[in-house]
Amino acid sequence: MTYSLEAVGVDCGQLVRRCFDIDLQWYRSKTLPQHSMVVGGVLTSSLILVDTANLLLELERSTRLSR
Repeated sequence: MTYSLEAVGVDCGQLVRRCFDIDLQWYRSKTLPQHSMVVGGVLTSSLILVDTANLLLELERSTRLSR
């Protein structure tokens, strides 16, 4: 079964802002955003250590900065 992140209580705008320092752009009446983003995640019952999550975020940040 597939759930949306919002359906399980995740504020995607806040998540992306806090993790990646990016503001999501939203569709508005007759106005398209400059670009579209997709936010995805994996729901798991397994424990994910904070150190592992921070390592993944640092990897993403360094990849983004090297572009």
